[in-house]
Amino acid sequence: MRDGLFPLSAAQVNSWPRHLMQRMTEIAERTGGRYHITDLIDAVQAMNMQAWGVLSEGAAKGLVLTEIIKYPRKKSLRIFGLAGEDFDAWHEMAVAELTTFATQHECAMIEAGGRPGWSRKLDWKVTHHYVERDI
Repeated sequence: MRDGLFPLSAAQVNSWPRHLMQRMTEIAERTGGRYHITDLIDAVQAMNMQAWGVLSEGAAKGLVLTEIIKYPRKKSLRIFGLAGEDFDAWHEMAVAELTTFATQHECAMIEAGGRPGWSRKLDWKVTHHYVERDI
């Protein structure tokens, strides 16, 4: 099998390999209690999110979750979360393949939120900083 980003079957989410479910758990844990893994699985099964497996150098390296956001004047592919290893080895390939997917779905942009280091790693334009406070 060639290296790349592969859409994962929403219908078969409950039979995904253990390492992919572990990555899904990691993504859920990073949401600060906003999502549980079951919420993410439900969103993928309802086709409100897309799940992508990452194969790099012949090995499973990660999981990427995306969602298409419909703003009043444009659509965007949001990278909701990702988890994995050796990110430097596969992130450019993943962004290229997500760009193709976004274009096919008439998205005008790709967006992602995350810790400040992501903007340096991806070399994307920083447009906002989000802050939060528990009450």
